Amino acid sequence: MGDRMGPLGKGFLAFMTDQQDHEKEAEPQLEHNFLFQNLMDGAAIAVVITWDGEFLLANEYAHEVYDMQGKSLIGMKTADFHPDREEHEKFVALIESNDRVKNYRMNMLSAKGNLKTLLFTTSRGVYKGKPAYYTVLQDFTELVQSQKVLQDQRSQHREVLELIPDGLLIQVGGVVRFVNHSALQTFGLENKTQIIGTPSNEWAAPRMRQKMLDLRSQLERDESTVNYDSWHRRLDGSEFPTHVSARTIVWEGEVGTLNIIRDMSHTQKYMDELHRKDHEMELAQEVGQMGHWRIVLDGLKVTWSRSLYEIHGMDPDKDVLTMDKAVSRVFPSDRKIMMDAINNAIRTKAPTQYEVRLRLGDGEIRYMAGKIIPEMNEDGWIDSVFGVSLNVTEQRLLEDKLRQSQKMEAVGQLTGGIAHDFNNLLAIIQGNAELLLEENSVPGLDRNKMLNSMIAAADRGAELTRNMLAFARDQRLDPVVSSLKEPVLSTISMLRRTIEEEISILTELEDDPWNCRVDLGQLENALINLVLNARDAMPKGGDITISLENSDLASGLQVTGEYIPAGQYVVLSVADTGMGIEPSKLAHVFEPFFTTKEVGRGTGLGLSMVYGFIKQSAGYVTVQSELSEGTCLSLYLPRIA
Repeated sequence: MGDRMGPLGKGFLAFMTDQQDHEKEAEPQLEHNFLFQNLMDGAAIAVVITWDGEFLLANEYAHEVYDMQGKSLIGMKTADFHPDREEHEKFVALIESNDRVKNYRMNMLSAKGNLKTLLFTTSRGVYKGKPAYYTVLQDFTELVQSQKVLQDQRSQHREVLELIPDGLLIQVGGVVRFVNHSALQTFGLENKTQIIGTPSNEWAAPRMRQKMLDLRSQLERDESTVNYDSWHRRLDGSEFPTHVSARTIVWEGEVGTLNIIRDMSHTQKYMDELHRKDHEMELAQEVGQMGHWRIVLDGLKVTWSRSLYEIHGMDPDKDVLTMDKAVSRVFPSDRKIMMDAINNAIRTKAPTQYEVRLRLGDGEIRYMAGKIIPEMNEDGWIDSVFGVSLNVTEQRLLEDKLRQSQKMEAVGQLTGGIAHDFNNLLAIIQGNAELLLEENSVPGLDRNKMLNSMIAAADRGAELTRNMLAFARDQRLDPVVSSLKEPVLSTISMLRRTIEEEISILTELEDDPWNCRVDLGQLENALINLVLNARDAMPKGGDITISLENSDLASGLQVTGEYIPAGQYVVLSVADTGMGIEPSKLAHVFEPFFTTKEVGRGTGLGLSMVYGFIKQSAGYVTVQSELSEGTCLSLYLPRIA
């Protein structure tokens, strides 16, 4: 019997007895080795025994971890499976200086070249009487990869959150856990440490905190989404308007809320400015008795400004506006004028003027004048029309009063002129009648001459009466539908035979003039009157140009106080190269007994007669003149389709 040093360099082996004792002692050892081997092979975790960097034993699961199925790890070097030599040596040094190392994470390159992440738990022990290291291996490769994917996803998610232009705040349990960079600008912060970890409600305006707490409770209870307007507080204490979109989320395993906070300061300022300007516009329209409107062609949706409602005698807060209701306010006879103006603006893509009458609910009549502008979309198609309407009722009433005053003045002039002319005519008739009564006492009396003088005076009185009726627009007309070309040519032919040789009559006649409705006899008289006036304006000779043309007025025309609405007209004009008319007299040329001729050369009823006849025919008369350049008078008669 003797003693022997163990493989660890310390401790003692048991004393050896005879062979029988040795066998009895070996039986439990064999049984122990058998049990240990079965535990190793049946373990559901990888176990290896190593010493001095060499595998002494490895179970089946360890062979799977090292991709060594069908091969043996026994006798292989552990360093062969660790590409990071420095890391491996660090681990070796650690286990040599400690009896136990737990969950040491290290990468391993398997026999098939797969990089795996393992957790090593190693303890010092004895294997077959020699020092050894018992190591349990846990393969964390999939978990590490999953964690990396999760970490990448979290990183990407946070990067996405940083891209949101609005302030983003995540709170869990009433504490701020995350904000993006936009939130720093929103709350006037320099870095995230100033807000992370603070109570989230502190960044709300005090008057809004209870509302936010109630909404947070609702979100966490219902897991819904809410949008609301609120007020928040910056770091300096100033408050600003916000719009918040909030919803329930799970952040790092805990339930919280994600809040997107939009700073509405600039928008609110813009809206306030817009409302101020809208209010000022409404005030301006109210003061100016005007309003604007728009008709969307798709569906004929109509909108009015508040002032336009008031002009129409309606309440914008109560009355429901429809196209039919808008049209019903317009005089029945003026609705076609309004629709023609709208259609003309759409057809020509140009602004168009109009004037119509309204009848309010109480029967009051109002005059509205305005302009229509077509609105085009990006494709160049007209999708709506915008209009401005001005209440010109007071102006029209004043004009009516002025016209009535002028008419009374004209009637006074007419009465005086007629009285003077009729006195002269009656004197002729009365004088000759008295002489005829005394023909027996008057020797050598020429009876026929006296009767002819009486007849001439009576004819002159009849002509004066016709002119008076034309001026009063009360003469009986016999209108027909005609293109005017033939009657105009016939009148020109007659005029050329009677006009002085030093005056030339030129023509510019439309090849195919439109039809219009007019009394041809009165038209011929009007044309003769205009030509004779032109002749009198050129005592030294010159040119008279008679033109007949078709005119399609896209918008209204204003000439010498006469407004001609948009539409299609046949225009008969007489232009001369005479002395012209002074600007101060131009507005009076259609007044009765007003004349620019010398005394005794005109009665002043010619142009007033033309004016009355054309107005009675639903037409318009314009005059344009410049001193020493000549004069042009034009008759506008509506086209008859």
